[in-house]
Amino acid sequence: MGAIQLFAACQKTPSVRRVVLKSTSEVYGSSSRDPVLFTESSSRRRPPGEGFARDSIDIEGYARGLGRRRPDIAVSILRLANMIGPAMDTALSRYLAGPVVPTVVGHDARLQLLHEQDALGALERATMAGKAGTFNIGAPGIIMMSQAIRRVGPGAAAGAAFARCGLWIR
Repeated sequence: MGAIQLFAACQKTPSVRRVVLKSTSEVYGSSSRDPVLFTESSSRRRPPGEGFARDSIDIEGYARGLGRRRPDIAVSILRLANMIGPAMDTALSRYLAGPVVPTVVGHDARLQLLHEQDALGALERATMAGKAGTFNIGAPGIIMMSQAIRRVGPGAAAGAAFARCGLWIR
Protein backbone atom coordinates (compact mmCIF):
# COMPACT_ATOMS: atom_id res chain seq x y z
CA MET A 1 0.00 0.00 0.00
CA GLY A 2 2.89 2.33 0.73
CA ALA A 3 4.20 2.01 -2.82
CA ILE A 4 0.77 2.79 -4.28
CA GLN A 5 0.50 5.90 -2.10
CA LEU A 6 4.03 7.01 -2.98
CA PHE A 7 3.46 6.65 -6.73
CA ALA A 8 0.10 8.43 -6.43
CA ALA A 9 1.83 11.34 -4.68
CA CYS A 10 4.50 11.41 -7.42
CA GLN A 11 1.79 11.46 -10.08
CA LYS A 12 0.11 14.48 -8.46
CA THR A 13 3.31 16.46 -7.91
CA PRO A 14 4.28 18.45 -11.02
CA SER A 15 7.90 18.91 -9.94
CA VAL A 16 8.71 15.16 -9.92
CA ARG A 17 10.86 14.34 -12.95
CA ARG A 18 12.51 11.06 -11.97
CA VAL A 19 11.65 7.98 -9.92
CA VAL A 20 14.16 5.21 -9.21
CA LEU A 21 12.81 1.92 -7.86
CA LYS A 22 15.24 -0.52 -6.23
CA SER A 23 13.79 -3.89 -7.13
CA THR A 24 15.29 -7.36 -7.02
CA SER A 25 16.39 -10.10 -9.39
CA GLU A 26 14.21 -12.42 -7.27
CA VAL A 27 11.35 -11.53 -9.64
CA TYR A 28 12.88 -14.08 -12.05
CA GLY A 29 12.71 -17.03 -9.68
CA SER A 30 15.19 -19.88 -9.60
CA SER A 31 13.87 -22.86 -11.50
CA SER A 32 16.39 -25.38 -12.79
CA ARG A 33 14.75 -24.93 -16.21
CA ASP A 34 15.44 -21.19 -16.29
CA PRO A 35 18.21 -19.67 -18.40
CA VAL A 36 21.55 -19.08 -16.70
CA LEU A 37 21.12 -15.32 -16.95
CA PHE A 38 17.91 -13.40 -17.50
CA THR A 39 17.52 -10.33 -19.69
CA GLU A 40 15.35 -7.39 -18.70
CA SER A 41 12.61 -8.64 -21.02
CA SER A 42 12.69 -12.16 -19.51
CA SER A 43 10.12 -13.44 -17.07
CA ARG A 44 9.90 -16.50 -14.90
CA ARG A 45 8.06 -19.56 -16.16
CA ARG A 46 5.32 -19.28 -13.53
CA PRO A 47 4.52 -16.07 -11.67
CA PRO A 48 4.95 -16.38 -7.92
CA GLY A 49 1.73 -16.73 -5.99
CA GLU A 50 2.88 -14.89 -2.88
CA GLY A 51 5.83 -13.55 -0.94
CA PHE A 52 8.59 -11.07 -1.61
CA ALA A 53 8.95 -11.85 -5.33
CA ARG A 54 5.19 -11.40 -5.89
CA ASP A 55 5.24 -8.10 -3.98
CA SER A 56 8.24 -6.92 -6.01
CA ILE A 57 6.50 -7.73 -9.31
CA ASP A 58 3.38 -5.85 -8.15
CA ILE A 59 5.39 -2.79 -7.09
CA GLU A 60 7.23 -2.76 -10.42
CA GLY A 61 3.81 -2.76 -12.11
CA TYR A 62 2.73 0.26 -10.06
CA ALA A 63 5.94 2.07 -11.05
CA ARG A 64 5.39 1.29 -14.75
CA GLY A 65 1.80 2.54 -14.37
CA LEU A 66 3.15 5.84 -13.05
CA GLY A 67 5.39 6.07 -16.12
CA ARG A 68 2.43 5.48 -18.44
CA ARG A 69 0.24 8.05 -16.69
CA ARG A 70 3.02 10.63 -16.47
CA PRO A 71 5.33 10.15 -19.48
CA ASP A 72 7.28 13.24 -18.38
CA ILE A 73 8.57 11.25 -15.36
CA ALA A 74 11.55 8.97 -16.07
CA VAL A 75 10.84 5.75 -14.15
CA SER A 76 13.93 3.57 -13.70
CA ILE A 77 13.51 0.09 -12.25
CA LEU A 78 16.76 -1.48 -11.05
CA ARG A 79 16.65 -5.23 -10.45
CA LEU A 80 19.61 -5.77 -8.15
CA ALA A 81 21.24 -9.18 -7.81
CA ASN A 82 22.07 -10.62 -4.38
CA MET A 83 24.27 -8.05 -2.69
CA ILE A 84 27.35 -9.01 -0.76
CA GLY A 85 30.25 -7.08 0.69
CA PRO A 86 32.14 -6.28 3.86
CA ALA A 87 29.36 -4.12 5.30
CA MET A 88 26.47 -6.35 4.21
CA ASP A 89 24.65 -8.51 6.74
CA THR A 90 22.33 -10.64 4.65
CA ALA A 91 20.96 -14.14 4.89
CA LEU A 92 23.40 -15.19 2.14
CA SER A 93 26.48 -13.73 3.85
CA ARG A 94 25.47 -15.31 7.18
CA TYR A 95 24.83 -18.65 5.46
CA LEU A 96 28.23 -18.64 3.76
CA ALA A 97 30.05 -17.51 6.93
CA GLY A 98 28.83 -20.41 9.04
CA PRO A 99 31.29 -23.00 10.35
CA VAL A 100 29.36 -25.62 8.37
CA VAL A 101 27.36 -24.73 5.26
CA PRO A 102 24.52 -27.20 4.66
CA THR A 103 23.66 -27.95 1.04
CA VAL A 104 21.20 -30.11 -0.86
CA VAL A 105 22.82 -33.21 -2.33
CA GLY A 106 22.59 -33.20 -6.11
CA HIS A 107 21.75 -29.50 -6.40
CA ASP A 108 24.29 -26.73 -7.00
CA ALA A 109 22.52 -23.37 -7.08
CA ARG A 110 23.65 -20.61 -9.43
CA LEU A 111 24.41 -17.25 -7.85
CA GLN A 112 24.75 -13.86 -9.44
CA LEU A 113 26.21 -11.39 -6.99
CA LEU A 114 26.58 -7.64 -6.68
CA HIS A 115 29.02 -5.74 -4.49
CA GLU A 116 27.36 -3.26 -2.15
CA GLN A 117 29.39 -0.36 -3.61
CA ASP A 118 28.35 -1.29 -7.14
CA ALA A 119 24.72 -1.28 -6.03
CA LEU A 120 25.16 2.23 -4.65
CA GLY A 121 26.87 3.29 -7.88
CA ALA A 122 24.01 1.95 -9.98
CA LEU A 123 21.44 3.74 -7.82
CA GLU A 124 23.43 6.97 -8.04
CA ARG A 125 23.77 6.70 -11.82
CA ALA A 126 20.05 6.03 -12.25
CA THR A 127 19.25 8.98 -10.00
CA MET A 128 21.54 11.36 -11.88
CA ALA A 129 21.03 10.10 -15.46
CA GLY A 130 17.29 9.54 -15.26
CA LYS A 131 17.08 6.97 -18.04
CA ALA A 132 13.68 5.27 -18.02
CA GLY A 133 13.38 1.50 -18.20
CA THR A 134 14.06 -1.74 -16.37
CA PHE A 135 17.70 -2.69 -15.78
CA ASN A 136 19.32 -5.82 -14.35
CA ILE A 137 22.20 -4.92 -12.05
CA GLY A 138 24.63 -7.72 -11.26
CA ALA A 139 28.00 -9.20 -12.09
CA PRO A 140 28.36 -10.31 -15.71
CA GLY A 141 28.45 -14.01 -14.88
CA ILE A 142 27.46 -16.54 -12.28
CA ILE A 143 29.14 -18.58 -9.60
CA MET A 144 27.93 -21.93 -8.38
CA MET A 145 27.08 -22.30 -4.69
CA SER A 146 29.78 -24.96 -4.27
CA GLN A 147 32.37 -22.53 -5.66
CA ALA A 148 31.19 -19.78 -3.34
CA ILE A 149 31.44 -22.09 -0.33
CA ARG A 150 34.98 -23.18 -1.29
CA ARG A 151 36.13 -19.60 -1.90
CA VAL A 152 34.78 -18.28 1.37
CA GLY A 153 36.02 -21.13 3.54
CA PRO A 154 34.50 -22.18 6.87
CA GLY A 155 33.78 -19.40 9.34
CA ALA A 156 35.18 -16.63 7.12
CA ALA A 157 33.50 -13.28 6.54
CA ALA A 158 31.76 -13.77 3.19
CA GLY A 159 32.03 -10.15 2.06
CA ALA A 160 35.76 -9.97 2.66
CA ALA A 161 36.34 -13.34 0.98
CA PHE A 162 34.47 -12.32 -2.15
CA ALA A 163 36.36 -9.02 -2.25
CA ARG A 164 39.59 -11.01 -2.43
CA CYS A 165 38.23 -13.20 -5.23
CA GLY A 166 36.76 -10.41 -7.37
CA LEU A 167 33.40 -12.10 -7.87
CA TRP A 168 31.41 -8.98 -8.55
CA ILE A 169 31.43 -6.03 -10.91
CA ARG A 170 34.06 -3.97 -9.07
